[in-house]
Amino acid sequence: MMGAGLGGGHGRHQGLHGLISDNILSAKLVLANGTLATVSADTHKDLYWAIRGAGHNFGVVVEYTAKIYDPQDADVWTNAAYIYPDASLEKVFSFLNEYKSQQPAELTIFANAWPSTTSNTSNVRLSVQYGGHLPFSTVGAPFLALKPISASNATVPWPQIATATGIGVNMGFCLAGTRRGHFSTLLKGFKIPAIRAAKDYFDDTRKKYPQFASTSLLWEMYPQQAFKAIPAELSAYPHRDLDIISYVPPPPPWLAGVDVVTACLW
Repeated sequence: MMGAGLGGGHGRHQGLHGLISDNILSAKLVLANGTLATVSADTHKDLYWAIRGAGHNFGVVVEYTAKIYDPQDADVWTNAAYIYPDASLEKVFSFLNEYKSQQPAELTIFANAWPSTTSNTSNVRLSVQYGGHLPFSTVGAPFLALKPISASNATVPWPQIATATGIGVNMGFCLAGTRRGHFSTLLKGFKIPAIRAAKDYFDDTRKKYPQFASTSLLWEMYPQQAFKAIPAELSAYPHRDLDIISYVPPPPPWLAGVDVVTACLW
C-alpha cells in the first residue's frame, strides 16, 4: 500500500476517500543520515507534505498511521464488460468525455483497445466495476445505449474484484518474472482524433509485429469526487487537474521476438 501511496495511489475508492496518500496521517522515516523522524501535519511538515505524492526518495518508511473508514459502498460489486466495434470508437470516447463529470463515486471504468477474434482491427472495450447501491440495470443503461456487440456482468465480493478483472495476485502481469513494458501519462480528457490515430497505429503495429498480439491500449477512469475535493497545496501530488490514466505499450525494436505482457492487457 505505501509503495503506491508515496506517489499518490489511485484506486477504486478514490471517489469516496481520495488517494492513498491523502489518507496518511503520520509516518516514521529513517532519513539519509540514519536518524528516525516522525512526520505529520504537526512535525516535519515539509517531509509530511512531500511523502504524500512526491515519491520514494525522502526516507525509508518503517511505520505509518492512516485513516480507515466505515464501508459506504457495497460488499458485493458488479463487474461488467461492454465490447463495441472499431467504428464506434468516436461515439464511445465522446460519451466518456461527457460521462466522467457524472461518474458515480463507486464506479471505475477501464477503456481499452481489445483484440478481435475475427479481424486484425481491435474493438473498443469498456470494463466497468460498480460498488454502489443503485440497481446495476440503472447504472449500466448508458453503456448499453451505446449498442455494444456484446455485454456481460457478474457480481463478486469486493475482495475478489481484482481477480475478476484479471489483475489479481498470481495472474497475468502480476506473476513473478513476467516481462512488462509500458509507459503511462495523464489526460484531462479524450481528444477524439488523437485517440483514433493512436488506436489505428496500435492496430497497424500489432499486424506488423505478431509478438504484440496480446497487448492493448488502456485508459483508466477512476471516480473523482473526494480526489478533487482536496486542495492541491495540501500535498505534493501534482495532478489533481487531470482525470484519466493512459497506458501505452511501446514497440521498440529491442523487444522484437519477446513475448511481452503489459499492464495494458487488462
